[in-house]
Amino acid sequence: MSGRSSRPGFRTCCPRCGAPFPIVVRGEWLETSPRCAECGVAVRDDSPQLAPSDWEIAYDLSELPLIVRTAITADMIEVRVPFRWDDALVLVVPPSAEDYMDQLIDDVTADDPAADAPGERP
Repeated sequence: MSGRSSRPGFRTCCPRCGAPFPIVVRGEWLETSPRCAECGVAVRDDSPQLAPSDWEIAYDLSELPLIVRTAITADMIEVRVPFRWDDALVLVVPPSAEDYMDQLIDDVTADDPAADAPGERP
C-alpha cells in the first residue's frame, strides 16, 4: 500500500514527516488519525499530493530522524516542490526536482552529523 490511496484526499502517511497513520475500518468507511503521532501536524485532507506516475524519483528517508524529515518537507512546501510520502518513509518527487532534492538532502544532512545521507531508490 502506498501513502496515497485511490480515494482523493485520503492519506495513509503524514504529509510532513512521512510517518504511517493507523487505518481504522468503520464499516464501509476508512478513518485515519487527524494528527500525526510522530510530529503532531494536523492533517488536512485537501492538501495536494503528487499523483503516482511512471516518471518519479523516490528517496528512502527511513534512516533520517524526524526533525530532518520535517525540515526537508517544510523546505519543499516553501518552494512548491510537488511530493508525496509513500510507505516506509519514502519521499517521492517528480524528475524535474531531482537536482534540487539531492542538494537539499545534502544540505540538511550536513547540518546534522547524526543523519547519514539517505539512498535513492531505483
